Amino acid sequence: RNPLPYGALERSGRRVASAVYDELDISCGVVLSDANGKIDWERFADSGIEEIMLAAGNVVGNGLARDEQLDRNWKEAFEKEIKTGLCFEISEPVRDEMVAGVSQAVRDTIRECREAVTTEGSLQDQKEFFEDLPILLRLRAERDVHVEKEKREEWTRTIRSLCDAVKKEGGVPVIGGDLFTFAAQFDLKGLKNYPRWLIEHDEIASFPYSFLFWEYSLEGHMEGVPGDAVLYARIENTEAVKEIMDGAETDSGKDTETEAGKDSEPETETEAGKNSEP
Repeated sequence: RNPLPYGALERSGRRVASAVYDELDISCGVVLSDANGKIDWERFADSGIEEIMLAAGNVVGNGLARDEQLDRNWKEAFEKEIKTGLCFEISEPVRDEMVAGVSQAVRDTIRECREAVTTEGSLQDQKEFFEDLPILLRLRAERDVHVEKEKREEWTRTIRSLCDAVKKEGGVPVIGGDLFTFAAQFDLKGLKNYPRWLIEHDEIASFPYSFLFWEYSLEGHMEGVPGDAVLYARIENTEAVKEIMDGAETDSGKDTETEAGKDSEPETETEAGKNSEP
């Protein structure tokens, strides 16, 4: 379960803070895509945003429709030394027969981004830029479509395969979705070993389960960025990220799940609905 009480994270303008824990370390970021056009990186660098996620593309069939501004944005972020990750949009379930092609497309994109900056900057700069590189798999499944258990298990299995593909390229897989997507269309327990990116566009994060990122607005405005941008906050938790980077599944984690309560993660949409307001 989410260790933070209801309302522990709340919006204040385009920032996120905790009225409960002063010591909570929170970074604020923005998702940039070709929908934002050409970024004025000089102005953006002075905006106060600590990190960004760059749209890499949308999963289509067994491949990827690449974001048209990815190459430019990636190189500019590297040159400006901005902490950066990649975001892959998944708006339709990835079936078993599609997963091999999608996994390869994701791996190729990550590898090409790395290679694009291997001749720029020092080796130390590159190491720091790529350390704990988050790769977001942003699930945007159709609303109000409840999925039978067999399909939920299949979709969960294919997402785990994509996470494995991300780790093979040295990235840290992060799974994004709202409460309905996680609980009614995927097996939440089956995805418990990966950091979650909560999609909840509201003033307060009310998700009852643990998450590392909170996407709280689609209407961000900032210097150097045309149009609206997606805003998010990240709770700093480097130890958890490093454990996932190493593919660690410790016995203590399994014991915690059992002792804390087998019902801490919903198995059905009905249970998720009952627990949606902790």
